[in-house]
Amino acid sequence: MRLVDVRYLRQMKPTKHRGHFLKSAITIFCLLPFLWTACKPTSKSSDELISAPQIVGEAISFLGDTLLRPEIEVEKFLQNDSLLEEAKAVFLEDSTDLNAIIWYGRRLAYLHRYKEAIDVFTHGILLHPGSPELFRHRGHRYITVRQTQNAIQDLKRGATLAANREMEVEPDGIPNKLDIPLSNLHFNIYYHLGLAYYLQANYAEAITSFQTSMQYANNPDLVVAATYWLYLTYLRTGDQDTAKRLLTNIHPDMEIIENEAYLHQLLLFQTGQSELNESDSSPESTSSETQQYGISCWYEANGRRSEADSIRSMILAEDGWHYFGYIAAEADAARMLAQ
Repeated sequence: MRLVDVRYLRQMKPTKHRGHFLKSAITIFCLLPFLWTACKPTSKSSDELISAPQIVGEAISFLGDTLLRPEIEVEKFLQNDSLLEEAKAVFLEDSTDLNAIIWYGRRLAYLHRYKEAIDVFTHGILLHPGSPELFRHRGHRYITVRQTQNAIQDLKRGATLAANREMEVEPDGIPNKLDIPLSNLHFNIYYHLGLAYYLQANYAEAITSFQTSMQYANNPDLVVAATYWLYLTYLRTGDQDTAKRLLTNIHPDMEIIENEAYLHQLLLFQTGQSELNESDSSPESTSSETQQYGISCWYEANGRRSEADSIRSMILAEDGWHYFGYIAAEADAARMLAQ
């Protein structure tokens, strides 16, 4: 894989005078021998990925490792970087504007610049301490950088501030295939709060939070997302009967727009051991770390500990450290080492 440094691409961003040189510049630099030595195996083709500056450590993992800013597909980087520049310009025009602060922070996070995003949200909270949106977004990114206690504090504060507000659709920063925003402020607060508690192995509070998020799950996409993590949480408590009852209302005809992976996994859980087998946990058949993580939890709950450990190891060997499934697998591994 040939990689291009984000800093160089930022310098070469299209302008009125040199935008037409960008494509050629990327191609030329992708061929430079010294960049070839920075490569590592990936399923992506050689011209599809760029890497952020490798000196950038965005977080410390639960295992004590420095987590570097992930690689980004060239097309995705260029699109999100352009949107970030627009958000930054609006923010610089008025750095006190709540909406400008929220979008600048969100756009930073989409480019894996999590520490900067947290700083922007913190700036916003100092100016707008009554905004649940800022606590919701900072809480989410505290989860990403493994600061779960900070996340819990933020999300609980966000829940308190949003308590008397009507349910509000949250605009998408990365639109789905139909360009229909699906989530809402209240759901996102309690969903992420449940995740933060889950990562701390505080399953009682995680159950309460996920159950509350279900009250705001006003479409099938949100239902399957909350059900998935609630199911895994009940598995962790040993309450398989309650976990199975959650699957009663899950069916293949649900109209899902973006959370197909969650639905697929819940349907697999319905089938039981006869169909949930090794092939379902292979990288080729599993689309995300979060799906793989769910299978590992199912194996563990059904007495197949070695298979569960194998899948978690497979997850942690990948690069997607910012995905919830990876974060959860990492938290599990850290707890096992501490025992």
